[in-house]
Amino acid sequence: MSFHSDQEMRTRLQNTAPLTREEVKDLFPWIRGMLEGDLRILQAHIALLTMQCLDENKEAIERFNRSSTRLTWAIIALTLVYTAVAIWQLVRT
Repeated sequence: MSFHSDQEMRTRLQNTAPLTREEVKDLFPWIRGMLEGDLRILQAHIALLTMQCLDENKEAIERFNRSSTRLTWAIIALTLVYTAVAIWQLVRT
């Protein structure tokens, strides 16, 4: 949603619903004309979006960590199996 007037921009900032990422981007051209109160509201919305992004990144890192741990254990198991087979082949000959 792009804003076409100062009043439209201020009305959206006064709305208590969180701004979307797109709305925050659309507000950047209006920053020069914002009042101090408008800027504080925008900063609060940006802080909220930043916290949400950090939570998403944290969850992604935790999922990656779990999957890489499983992969590491699978590689260790395969290494042990291949080592056992190699030793068995040496002993057998």
